[in-house]
Amino acid sequence: MSQDLVDHIIRIARSDGADALLEMTVSSHEEALYDAAIGEFGSWDGALAQVIVALTTPRAASSSSIKLREEEVVRKRHAGASDPIFTATTERGFFWIDGDELDITAEPELLPTPGGLGAIDRMWWVGDPDGVFVFSNQGRYYGLITRIVPQWMGESELRPYSNILPQLNRDEFPMLVLSRRAGREGRVTHVTRAGKGKASEASELGAMLDQSGREAFLLNDGDVPIAVMHGPDDATIFCASSSGQGIHFEASDMRSMGRKAVGVNVMKLSGDEVIVNAFHGDGVEQLAVITADGLCKRIWFDDFRTQGRGGGGMQVCKLNGADRVVGVVPCISESDLVITTTHGRVWRTEATTFELMGRPAKGNPLMEMLSGESILGLSVLPTSTDNF
Repeated sequence: MSQDLVDHIIRIARSDGADALLEMTVSSHEEALYDAAIGEFGSWDGALAQVIVALTTPRAASSSSIKLREEEVVRKRHAGASDPIFTATTERGFFWIDGDELDITAEPELLPTPGGLGAIDRMWWVGDPDGVFVFSNQGRYYGLITRIVPQWMGESELRPYSNILPQLNRDEFPMLVLSRRAGREGRVTHVTRAGKGKASEASELGAMLDQSGREAFLLNDGDVPIAVMHGPDDATIFCASSSGQGIHFEASDMRSMGRKAVGVNVMKLSGDEVIVNAFHGDGVEQLAVITADGLCKRIWFDDFRTQGRGGGGMQVCKLNGADRVVGVVPCISESDLVITTTHGRVWRTEATTFELMGRPAKGNPLMEMLSGESILGLSVLPTSTDNF
C-alpha cells in the first residue's frame, strides 16, 4: 500500500509538476489519494517525505515501478477498419460511412452532411454485424439489417431514416447503435445524460430484428440516453461527466431490471452537470479526453479505482472557467480518434496525438479553433493505417 501511494505521488509530480503536489490542490482534486496518504503516513508532509526517501534511495530509484510508464506504439491496420461507421448528426441525421472513406488527416477537414443535417456529432464502430439495434432518444429500439441503414458516400443524396423507420414517434430519432450480437447473452446496460442507468438481461432484447420499435427503457422527462453497452454480469462501468469527473464501479451494483424501468442513479451530479459518456471498464487501457474549448489529453485508466455507484467520482481533468468536458472514450495507443466540431469539421487522427498526462492536467490544444467554434464530441475507431 505504501509503495503504491508513493508511486502515485511520483507520477503526478512527473506529469503535472510541483504545483500539483500542493496540499490544497491534492486535497481538492485527488481526494482519494490525499485521504489514503493521511491514513498511511499521518500527514501530507509525511507522504512527501516518503517520496523523497524513495527517490534518493538507490534501490527505489532504479525500481521500474516508480518510473513513468512509456508507450511502445505499433500501429497495425485493424481487420475491421473498413467496416461501417455509424454516424449521428446534430439535426437528427443518421447514416453510415464506409470505414475507408474517413481518412486520417494532418488537420481537421470540413465534412458537410447531406441535406442540411447539421454537423456530424458522434460515430460508432460495432464491427461488421449482420444486424444492429438502433436506440432512439425516446428509449425505444429498432432491429435493422445493416444494409437498410442509409449509407452516405459524400456527394450522393441520403434517404431519410423516417422512410426506413416509419414507426418512429413524433420528435423521435436514432441516437445509439449496438450490434445484434448484444441480444444473445450477458446484459445490456444504458446510461442517460441525467445520470440514470439500468441493466437488463440480453434476452430482454432478443436476437430478432424487429423494426416495429420496442421499449428498451423508460426515461424521465427531458432526459435522453447517452450510452448503451453490452457485456457480462461481472464487468465494471465507467461514467464521465461534463464537469471533469468520472466514476468507476462494479456492474453488479446495478441489478437487472425489466425493459420498462427508469433505473438507478449512477453518478452524483450537480447544477447543469451531465453525463457525456459511459462504457465498460474491463480491458480498458487509457482514456482520451476532450473539452468544448479543444483541450485534449490521454490518461491511464488504472488510475481510477472502483468505488460505489452513485458517488461523485474522481477527477478526469481540470477545467478552465466555463469550459466543459464533451468527450471521454476508452482507447489504446494504437487507436484512431475522431474529433467533431460545431462548424462541421471532422478530424480523424492517431490516439498518440493526444498527450499522456495525469488526471488533474487540463490538456493541450491540438487544433486552431475557428471563431465561435467548439468541440461537439470525440469518438474512437479501429486502427486504420500501419506505422508510417
